[in-house]
Amino acid sequence: MILLNPGPVNVSERVRKALQRPDICHRESEFAELLYGIRQKLLNAFVPGAESDYTAVVLTGSGTAAVEAAVLSSLPLGKRALVINNGVYGQRISSILGVHRLGVSEFKLEWETRPDPERLRLALRQHPEVYVVALVHHETTTGLINPVKEIAEVVDSQNRVFLVDSVSGLGGEELDIAGPHMYMVAGSAGKCIQGFPGACRIQRYKKASSLIRQRLSALGLQPMLPPEFRSNTITSYYLPPGMTYQTLHDRLKERGYVIYAGQGQLESKIFRVANMGALTEGDIEGFLAAFQQVLETAAVRS
Repeated sequence: MILLNPGPVNVSERVRKALQRPDICHRESEFAELLYGIRQKLLNAFVPGAESDYTAVVLTGSGTAAVEAAVLSSLPLGKRALVINNGVYGQRISSILGVHRLGVSEFKLEWETRPDPERLRLALRQHPEVYVVALVHHETTTGLINPVKEIAEVVDSQNRVFLVDSVSGLGGEELDIAGPHMYMVAGSAGKCIQGFPGACRIQRYKKASSLIRQRLSALGLQPMLPPEFRSNTITSYYLPPGMTYQTLHDRLKERGYVIYAGQGQLESKIFRVANMGALTEGDIEGFLAAFQQVLETAAVRS
């Protein structure tokens, strides 16, 4: 089955075979050496040249677990967080803080809108009680990329702590962690890094998403976001006229391809195609051919 959902993703045979290695006791030196090596390689991959300024912490949990750990460990008791919320995953950060009864305010936007750095600067000046600012890098709700660098510069200029949820961005989007004053970045193995969840390939992702968008638009479908807001790994389109998401999903799954629904207020309006994971150009071409067949079959039936 070809998975076109935004994680967990298809993995390569090399990654799958890594799970067949002999078991290791977590208290033995072999495990400590393995874990240390993974942490160093993460630093080499994502903060090259600045490894001594950062540390990589490996959590055996989901991306949400990583975000929760980052939020709770960066916000002192009695302080307040400001969450930039323009999608489901910004809302999730707010919910995490609420569950733990920590102070949270929202910089709330429509789901297809990116934050204005100057408006944020003004909000921070008006609210000195805010200690942490949290932002989702890649909102897979719509496939929107937030302006991390510009927001980081504003947060730093106001002497606040900046937390980035890059669970669906790390490895798939440009992200200069060491450059623009990021205090903590949460990522996930099961998304663009193309591993198994619980524990880069940017130009290839750009090429694949460009092919998907070009061909879906040629079929007459309407993209949700303008080009400058789109990520490299999620494509959001409005549903074909007269077709529900469930019908589209089921007819594609019959042909071996799994897509993803919209969320929240977009549940009955859009569908999402993710090109994360170990997908070949042949996989993408096969999906696009299957999509065209579904539309042609629907036209004949109607």
